Amino acid sequence: QEALWKRAATLARLRLRRFPGALLVQSPGYGEVSTGAGGDAVRMIGAPGELVYFLSGRQRATRVQLDGPPALTDRLRNAALKM
Repeated sequence: QEALWKRAATLARLRLRRFPGALLVQSPGYGEVSTGAGGDAVRMIGAPGELVYFLSGRQRATRVQLDGPPALTDRLRNAALKM
């Protein structure tokens, strides 16, 4: 789980650095990382493995909680995160 969290944190920093909001990615018990371009805040919460799946483009198949303005959470849920 620790290795998955490190991977999730790296993916978040790389793939969401231009996200049009302030994004806080959290995994209870493992840590949190901030990224994004600033503005309205969105919080993403999940287990390390679920966050890795989400950040790898499998948003619809994950159990990740998104809290924030509906327009930004919808945009994040439908983003093309694959590299």
